[in-house]
Amino acid sequence: MTVLLMLFMALNFWDKAVLGLAAVPIMAELGLSNSEYGLASSSFYLLFTVSSVLVGLMANRVRSKWVFVVLATLWALAQVPVLVSATLAALFVTRIFMGAAEGPANPLTVHTAHSWFPPRDRSLPTALTQIASGIGAITAALVLTWIITGHGWRWAFATTAILSATWAVAYAIFGRDRPEEGGLASVAESEADDQRVAYRRILLTPTFLGSLAMTFAAAWCLAVVLAWLVPYFVKIVGYAPSMAGGMVVPPNVVSILAILALGAWSGRLIVRGVRDRVPLGVLTGATIVVGGVCAVLVPYLGSGFWLVCGVSLAAGLPMVAMTSAYNAVGRICPPAQRGAVLGTLYGLYSVGSIGGPYAMGLILDAAPDLETGYQRGFTVLGVIVIAGGLCAALWVNPGGDRSRLLRHVAARPPHVGATSDPAEPTGAHA
Repeated sequence: MTVLLMLFMALNFWDKAVLGLAAVPIMAELGLSNSEYGLASSSFYLLFTVSSVLVGLMANRVRSKWVFVVLATLWALAQVPVLVSATLAALFVTRIFMGAAEGPANPLTVHTAHSWFPPRDRSLPTALTQIASGIGAITAALVLTWIITGHGWRWAFATTAILSATWAVAYAIFGRDRPEEGGLASVAESEADDQRVAYRRILLTPTFLGSLAMTFAAAWCLAVVLAWLVPYFVKIVGYAPSMAGGMVVPPNVVSILAILALGAWSGRLIVRGVRDRVPLGVLTGATIVVGGVCAVLVPYLGSGFWLVCGVSLAAGLPMVAMTSAYNAVGRICPPAQRGAVLGTLYGLYSVGSIGGPYAMGLILDAAPDLETGYQRGFTVLGVIVIAGGLCAALWVNPGGDRSRLLRHVAARPPHVGATSDPAEPTGAHA
């Protein structure tokens, strides 16, 4: 199941990356300005929030197998408009439809992976589902760049559609619904499952807010990299399109290594009794801050080895936020509410994905020249990432927040938990 979910996440990233890899020929053929292309890239994320939250709320009420099959099928169908009519309007329709279908993918994958493992063993499967995106980015950069340069950008979109449809068929045959969580959860978690917590209390914990801040920064960074890294290497650094596409690989190698290393280290520290705020908050936040500093320095690193190192660290290190945030938020949620909370987290931080590419396009169009525009854009990116890392280091504290939530549940009279809507407590207690 973990391997199937990893393939799902890898294909998810192929669909995200294809527009950025084909940016130069698409902008040339359709006559797009930087801000128009940036808006088209951002449109992918317009319905992320709605779809991820809605599917998250359904995560514990529907059979996950068929949700995955439907999502992958929609990924394939979403590519049709731009293949039928290569216009700016068709590009918008394709990306908006694709984004709506991909919004629930990550939180649903993590929620499903968590359901197959007890809490103490979730670090590795969570990390694997997240590095699958990096694997998808690497393979997409190599394969889709070859397709784009050799056969045209339309074939790249068609390829992603075919692969998504193929995965949907495979999962319909081999996929399995997650088991009942009660058999795998710890005793403490099973007891908490019977006493749901008001959603607003979970969403207002420092852990959730710190996780939101660092994932917002990581989402902004990822969206900018997907949309603008290849054009930057072609138009500013002077690389050939085929070589520029390959520049997507090093950042994702760094991302994979960082996620695996931090995930393994976090698991060991937690098993040894170290407070979970250290690996999931402090160490994660420090890693993200280093990535933000590198982002600010990117425009000043020339065109050789140091540029590749700087870009790789700037784009790769912030991605540790995803694994740590999901683990941190998952640790404070009763199992019955985890799908909805993770979906809400994903939907909220995806706002960063909407703003990043469009903001970069506006900055580039407003600058006196492209080089100055990229300098300003990378500075804004770096500041946002640094701020997200600092919030994670200061606020994320799953153990403390979980204890506070459980104390609140224990102090509440039994009839309130049994008769009230958890999100809207009533009567004197409200």
